[in-house]
Amino acid sequence: MPFTRVEVDGLGCIVPESEAAVIDGLGDEEYCVSTVHLTQDQFDRLPKSGGF
Repeated sequence: MPFTRVEVDGLGCIVPESEAAVIDGLGDEEYCVSTVHLTQDQFDRLPKSGGF
């Protein structure tokens, strides 16, 4: 399944594509966005993001 990885200042998080609007809240921050493919189980086992 495709997911979206958002990276800001070396910190990243992976969100479902449907939640990729998180990048709208980054304002003027420089960020990188990429697509990663994981199973739902792999995504569910990722550690929770502490934010940027």
